[in-house]
Amino acid sequence: MTERVLFVERDYVIVLKREGTKDLWRLMFLIYGFGEGIEVWLRPDEVKELIEALKEVKDGSLEGGDQRD
Repeated sequence: MTERVLFVERDYVIVLKREGTKDLWRLMFLIYGFGEGIEVWLRPDEVKELIEALKEVKDGSLEGGDQRD
């Protein structure tokens, strides 16, 4: 199992997790106090795209909304 916490805030946590040999990853938005959250299944290429987008946001180069090609 591979798991990485991407973001922790006072009210929620965002986790990216892969279990076993599956090609799919789970992106989980877990809200504290509710016992459940939102899960999105991603393929490896979608995980790479998500990581690139997060890097762009962190660097401040992704501004003004959706800028996909």
